[in-house]
Amino acid sequence: MKGDGDGSDPARPPIDAADPGDLAEHQHLKPLLAARLRATGLDVAYQRGRGDTLYYREAGGREVAVLDLVGGFGASLLGHNHPRVVARAIELLRGERPFHAQASLRAAAARLGRRLCAQVERATGRPAVAHLASTGAEAVEAAIKHAEMERRRRVDRILERIGQEQHDVRRRLRDGSAAVSGRLFERACRLFGLSRIDGIDDLFLRLYHLARAELDRPPAFLAVEGAFHGKTSGSLKLTYRAEYQAPWRSIGPSSAFLPAGDAAALAQALEAATLRYVDLEVGDGGELELAPRALVNVAACFVEPIQGEGGMHEIGRDDLLRLRAAADRHGFPLVFDEIQCGMGRTGAFFAAEHAGVAGDYYLLSKALGAGLAKISALLVARERYIEEFGVLHTSTFADDDFSSEVALAGLDLLEEDDGALMRRCAATGELFVARLRDLMARYPDQIRAVRGRGLMIGVELADQRGSPSAFIRLLGAQELLGFMVSGWFLREHAIRVAPTLSERATVRIEPSAAIERADIDRFAAALEELARILRAGDAYRLVRFAVGRAGEPTPRLPAAQPPAPSPGAVAAPAGERDGARVGFLTHFLTAADLLDWDPRLAPLDADDCRRFLARTRGLVAPFVAARTSLRSPLGSRVHATVIGLPFTPDQVVDEMRAGGGGWARELIDQGIELARQLGCAVVGFGGFTSILTGNCRSVIASDVALTTGNSLAAAAALEAAQRAARRLALPRRVLGVVGAMGNIGRVLAEVAADWVDEIVLVGRPGAERRLREAAASIYASSARRAAGAPAASGGLAATMVARGLLTDGGPATTAPGATAATAAATAADRDDLGEWLRGRADAELGRSAPVRIATDLGALRDCDLILTASNAARPVVHPHHVAPDRPVVVCDVAVPCDVDDSVLDERPGATLLAGGVVRAPLGQTFALSGMNLPPGQVYGCLAETLLMGLAGIGENFSYGALDPMRIRRIRDLALMHGFALDENPRLRGMSPSSTRPRRGREPE
Repeated sequence: MKGDGDGSDPARPPIDAADPGDLAEHQHLKPLLAARLRATGLDVAYQRGRGDTLYYREAGGREVAVLDLVGGFGASLLGHNHPRVVARAIELLRGERPFHAQASLRAAAARLGRRLCAQVERATGRPAVAHLASTGAEAVEAAIKHAEMERRRRVDRILERIGQEQHDVRRRLRDGSAAVSGRLFERACRLFGLSRIDGIDDLFLRLYHLARAELDRPPAFLAVEGAFHGKTSGSLKLTYRAEYQAPWRSIGPSSAFLPAGDAAALAQALEAATLRYVDLEVGDGGELELAPRALVNVAACFVEPIQGEGGMHEIGRDDLLRLRAAADRHGFPLVFDEIQCGMGRTGAFFAAEHAGVAGDYYLLSKALGAGLAKISALLVARERYIEEFGVLHTSTFADDDFSSEVALAGLDLLEEDDGALMRRCAATGELFVARLRDLMARYPDQIRAVRGRGLMIGVELADQRGSPSAFIRLLGAQELLGFMVSGWFLREHAIRVAPTLSERATVRIEPSAAIERADIDRFAAALEELARILRAGDAYRLVRFAVGRAGEPTPRLPAAQPPAPSPGAVAAPAGERDGARVGFLTHFLTAADLLDWDPRLAPLDADDCRRFLARTRGLVAPFVAARTSLRSPLGSRVHATVIGLPFTPDQVVDEMRAGGGGWARELIDQGIELARQLGCAVVGFGGFTSILTGNCRSVIASDVALTTGNSLAAAAALEAAQRAARRLALPRRVLGVVGAMGNIGRVLAEVAADWVDEIVLVGRPGAERRLREAAASIYASSARRAAGAPAASGGLAATMVARGLLTDGGPATTAPGATAATAAATAADRDDLGEWLRGRADAELGRSAPVRIATDLGALRDCDLILTASNAARPVVHPHHVAPDRPVVVCDVAVPCDVDDSVLDERPGATLLAGGVVRAPLGQTFALSGMNLPPGQVYGCLAETLLMGLAGIGENFSYGALDPMRIRRIRDLALMHGFALDENPRLRGMSPSSTRPRRGREPE
């Protein structure tokens, strides 16, 4: 049953397989699943399999053999393509055995049913009846329906009995052997809340309808916590994990989940399911009396003797006996779901046999198909079986000869030599578990538990909250470690494993019965290497396969860093009760910021980081990247949680250009929800999060205050630029604004008009109309401010006066007979003032107009001040855009930066400032990775979020279009709470195009 080594097989016809690295073909078949398989390195298209070996072809055509320990989630007990089973399948196909022969006797299905029922009778001493289906979930559905059919019959019998008893009471009243007392009607009136009941017939009718109303209530189904019984609408209600149930929570039967080992919980569940009604009975004295009755309205209890998807947990014998007793006492069936654990995998045909407890129903699938067929079975104790069920519940593909004959071939293998194959499962499983538990003893902080029986084994990875790697901590917190580890096993060791579906830190081991000692040794060696990686927090070695660097020489780790807060934690840290809580959404500014966040991802370089983020897109949810607190000199305190979103501006821009990007918007919504869970009253939006939400306008959140933080960022940039201009004593103040049609750029220009002489608005080609609108707005704002306070007029207003657009008191006019004074009194109130001024300036002054527009960044060479606030993902301002022969102040507000680092080298006369950056009060510092700022400095968008908490601002602030008045207000609040709006020289390396050195680790 083992693979054939080099993969050659002249008799095997070639099979064309799509390149698994290209996901285009998968956009029409479960595209999200395909993307997640790619993210974790499991995107392999296997071409053939034999025994415990699967084969796929690499891009270059080389065939790769993979040790398969997933085993079809338990279906491949006999291995892939067992030769005897394959031979039987070929014989059936060559013999032209009909597949579709419904409405006829199905001989092979009958033989299979007899063989399976013989196994039930051997295990329980009770004969059984079989019902075949195609999948395990369908078998569960059949069991649900049969159990409800049983329960409905019990209820109907009760209602029939009530009707018969009422008939008997009437007879006894007529013959005098029973009598009605007045006390009976008094009690009945209290029961129904009535003042009177009109005779015995009225009472009979009311009691019958009360009983019917109660007994017609939907039943409850019982299951065990951690259960996994399928994903159809019925079986889903018996599957414990909320993630699977939530989208369909309004449909399907009602269920209750019982904690293992909790007798009280079982008693409570039975009590909660109990229906109560009232009957009549004749007392010992012959008088009619009200008789309370009760029915435990449980249709069935479903149990996996060993929970497969729940993490390989074996249900204890005491629990099974307790459930058996409850089922016997209340008349509902005990259903043993052996779909994954049955068919000999644990060393016995039924896993429940190890506990010595019998079920009423047994469910089989997976291994029943012998690795080739899709088939399942419901086996019901004959005394419970309802004959009509086999007619009412049917399926097109059930009972077919092909699947039944393949299953019979598999049963032959299981049963021959008195069950030798099952004994091998037990013995090999003991060896396997012993080997793995030896590793667990040596690596207790990496391997939490090894569970299993036979060849149904789970290896639970320990909580990695204390890992020195931020990325490994994140994987553990978001239940992704098992998936990433599975990709690591595949790509680094050609071993196929997978986490269990409901307990995702548990790696399943379900090989075929023929697995060999060498395979066990091979897996154990790989697991020990993984344990060493986790112990060292070596994130690079865990994920290097995702960027095509599997198997490279191992470099030496950097020094260990103390672990940051758990990325998945939602509890507030100690000491947060004495201040407001705010959240701040951010993302990686460049892919290489991954290395700032987790140095243990070194030696990935910038290109590796880009590939890694692209590959894992959609896998990682928002996470707690950092926590910090801040005090105000006024005595208030704020606690901030920085919530990381795993994308870069490059990714978002590329997606938006391709018509996508919705995934990033979904991450923002998830980040807001995480902030809510953390109890944040304010949520700030950093970087591209404000762009993606239309400056917060597309966010629906009434319970938290929102801000883009752009008001304080703008105020800080303006303050820094103005101080630098004063210090340099610039002889002229011509301001160029890059990104002038954007939210920040427009308001920067409008507020800067208070103190600059001229403004050049720069935007993209094709944006002329919006640039003209921005120019008109600036003209109008300056004119109205000048009209309101003529004595304080300066800046752009003074230029407008000097060039004849304004008098000292208002707009100039050329209307016949009008003076400048009368123009000030009339034109300032024009609705079209800005457009009127812009049109006059362009027509009369041309290139001397105080406000000009440009779509070529070369226009910046005429500027002495440059403010940049575009939403570009890469730098747009380079040395040739900046005047080379005079002092220039360049203030970069954009995050990521608009100005390339080369400006620092090639324009020594330029003063390059980090715009939108403030200094924290009281000398406090922030240790936030990826910010790339000197100690004590913080971006204005985050500072505004903090300031809202300090000042108790509970409404949206920088929301939608920025307001110059709010910019001035937040500036005053910042100064009041001790923030400093200083000049902040731009550091080298802040530009996303800067070349980051490869973060090397010395080879060991």
